[in-house]
Amino acid sequence: MGGNELKIGYFGEEGSFSHRVAQLRFPAMELVPFPRTVDYAFAALARNEVETIVVPIENASSGIIADTVDLLISGGGQWVVRECAILPIKLVLLASSLDCQPEFINSHPAPLTHAKAWLRREFPNAIPVGSTSTSEAARLAVQNPNTAALAGEHLAEIYGLKILRADVQADVANRTKFYAVTRSSSGLFHGEPPTHTALIFEAAHRPGSLVAALKVLSDLGLNLTMIQSRPIPGRFDEYRFFIEFEGVPGTEKGEAALAGLKAATHSLNLLGSYPIVNLS
Repeated sequence: MGGNELKIGYFGEEGSFSHRVAQLRFPAMELVPFPRTVDYAFAALARNEVETIVVPIENASSGIIADTVDLLISGGGQWVVRECAILPIKLVLLASSLDCQPEFINSHPAPLTHAKAWLRREFPNAIPVGSTSTSEAARLAVQNPNTAALAGEHLAEIYGLKILRADVQADVANRTKFYAVTRSSSGLFHGEPPTHTALIFEAAHRPGSLVAALKVLSDLGLNLTMIQSRPIPGRFDEYRFFIEFEGVPGTEKGEAALAGLKAATHSLNLLGSYPIVNLS
């Protein structure tokens, strides 16, 4: 691995939710931030600079993280999903001073979507601003006294911020799924048996083709847990589909599902089978 065995990359700056997941799942490893976009984390993985990356894949309120899906699709089969971790997300509003009357509220688009109704009700005059991550939003709150950050409570200590409000959308459960992605099998994972499979397929451009593919899973009694369509570049109105379902190769139903999906689609790329780990 060229010295990268102990390096785990994660999306965002120190204190991002991806960073928290990386800390919990790989506590003894060197963690490397990629603060701009998830593209940088995947590029480092492609260059073999890190052994694994931790990236968000789905939020309970805002849905699938399209950038992550697009990068998994464009990988051409080189990426392997080794684990899915689910992190409960408790959001607070942070600022440099308790006297802050925020004109701007920064956060990653997923928390902004989750707390949209609360923000409109509690801070109707503040302007929501998308950031690349919650940790970047916290850093901006440090630099700008008229700016608050919608982020995790743990960022208050990391960035020296005050908690303006701790009741952000408290009545609505919020969780985010993260994938641990490698280029090949890894010895870093914890041995939980795989329960879910992710793959990408392209269906024929005709009526009923998607239904035929999904019917394979339905007929086998396999639950579909994620689905996302993404446009195929240069082919207007045509799509590739990213799905996750309960079931794994090596079992009777898992093998039947893969065989049926291959027969029902134009192309199929298996991303991996993995366990679902619930964090706290």
